[in-house]
Amino acid sequence: MATDRTLAIVDNGAYTIKAGVVGEQDGQPRIVPNCLAKLKGGRAWLVADELDRAHNYAGLYYRLPFEKGILVDWDVERMVWERLFSSNVLKCEPTNTWLWLTEPCLNLPNVQAAYDQVIFEEFEFDGYSRQTGNCRPATTQTMKTMTMTIIIMMPVGTTSTSSSSSSSSIDDERDCVLVVDIGYSSTQAIPFLHGQMILNAIRRLNVGGKFLTNHLKEMISFRQWNMMDETYLVNQIKETCCYVSADLYADLRICREDPRSNPIVQAYVLPDFVNTHQGYVKQVLWMNNERFTVPEALFHPSDIGMPQAGLAELIHQAVQATPEALHALLYANIVVVGGSAQYPGLCDRLSAELRQLVPADYAVRLAMPDEPATFAWQGMHDYVKRCSMSQMKEEMIVTRADYQEEGASVHMRRRRRRCRLGTGTTSV
Repeated sequence: MATDRTLAIVDNGAYTIKAGVVGEQDGQPRIVPNCLAKLKGGRAWLVADELDRAHNYAGLYYRLPFEKGILVDWDVERMVWERLFSSNVLKCEPTNTWLWLTEPCLNLPNVQAAYDQVIFEEFEFDGYSRQTGNCRPATTQTMKTMTMTIIIMMPVGTTSTSSSSSSSSIDDERDCVLVVDIGYSSTQAIPFLHGQMILNAIRRLNVGGKFLTNHLKEMISFRQWNMMDETYLVNQIKETCCYVSADLYADLRICREDPRSNPIVQAYVLPDFVNTHQGYVKQVLWMNNERFTVPEALFHPSDIGMPQAGLAELIHQAVQATPEALHALLYANIVVVGGSAQYPGLCDRLSAELRQLVPADYAVRLAMPDEPATFAWQGMHDYVKRCSMSQMKEEMIVTRADYQEEGASVHMRRRRRRCRLGTGTTSV
């Protein structure tokens, strides 16, 4: 795609930003924290990727722009974006750049208007498109290019198979797909038909990566060490040790055994952030049933006092809200994505629980990309590479001149026009 205009893609997640420029970085995004952080006893804020260069993560104080999945602190987000678009990260000049930016599913209108104002009036981008994160990847053409691990459970009464394999080809039935996004702030089940969201069938569970990290902090602080101020460290422990149990009660019985012979127990050595390379007094955090009871909140949130449906029930509710003719296709085309979807055993457990809820004559098929955290960015990147500049401007991009002429509602009018043409979101 020959052009002198830069095309930047930013998946603006609540925990990390996945960003890159089309034609650079070998098609892989740069991942930076979407936050400000201050070291214990320090005065200066670390912005975005500066956090990766910190040597002492003890007692970090965070400021996050997102709250419950909605962008609420624009002062923080401006500082993060200034760093992101600078010569330190993306090296792009906004006045000569078209920006593809993700927004939360079912975003609030006043927040959408704030996006437009900041992008056009403060950063002065030449043009941009605001997209729901998984809208572009949820198309047949895009998903055919992705390598995924697939688990298939055949209808009851046929030859029963529950297999895991790697595949790079997706059937044309993927025009009807259910995306399960297990993110930082929440978990959402989003049905798509021909790349269009079925709005009235979207379902949300208020359990995500942030909730699970906080839950683990409370468990560890109550049982062993006080780690309520160690968000960074506990998040690393969660990502290193936790998994989804295939049989919860069997694993709980094992956890009662002697820790010396217990295969579940892991000893996590806590860093002192000073002299770890020279030897130290070892502080050990023993991870026993915490390893699987924390992710269990995704499947049974009522166990910790949250009156909501679990992950399998969430998917079932989303499918039931669509026309009956789509049910079999949606159950057979479930894609699990998001940074919090990477727990070992999650897809196996989810497929087993779904099999109990789905009618016996329907197949259940789950797929997970090799890199579920960057699924949205990769989908938009592949889509943009296939489009011409004129096609993007006609279908997606709102230029700064359009914004200045038509005002803050220009994105909404363009989206309504695409819906009439059959290329936008829909409600069936």
